[in-house]
Amino acid sequence: DDIDRTDSNTLLTFHGDRNLYYLIDFDSSLGLWQGRAKLPWMGHRHAWDPNWVLLSTIGLAPNPIIHHEPVSDAVGLLYADDFDPFAWKQQIANSAFRLMARSDAEWIARRMAQVSREQLAAIVHAARYSNPEDERYVLETLMARRVVILKQLGIEPIPSPTQPPVVSAQ
Repeated sequence: DDIDRTDSNTLLTFHGDRNLYYLIDFDSSLGLWQGRAKLPWMGHRHAWDPNWVLLSTIGLAPNPIIHHEPVSDAVGLLYADDFDPFAWKQQIANSAFRLMARSDAEWIARRMAQVSREQLAAIVHAARYSNPEDERYVLETLMARRVVILKQLGIEPIPSPTQPPVVSAQ
């Protein structure tokens, strides 16, 4: 859920007139964080949340509600059944999410709609899960989350498995 996007977790390379950006740390993405299942609060508040700190200091912070148990040691805490993409909070506050307009969300969702099941399956397969059930679960969960995002924005998935994803900046 949260890609730890900091200057130490990215790489910029220059190739003539092209710049390539790489994210090189996915430790806190999907259901794991530092090699173990994410904590229940992750995805529901930022790591540094002044309101939560104040409430916690005076003993009024609510305990995190545990909706789910970790799926496995390799998958961690990843689910889709009550996933709300617009209530989700990344671990480190990121202005890209705070300032995101509906048109921004629609732009990326249209691109998500063009990624076929086969393409997403290939991406998940590249993670090399040792248990095929973990691989299947992650694929199904990501597909279900995609459906939730697209439905909330009123965008239909494009079913063509042969159509490559759009990569233009338009």
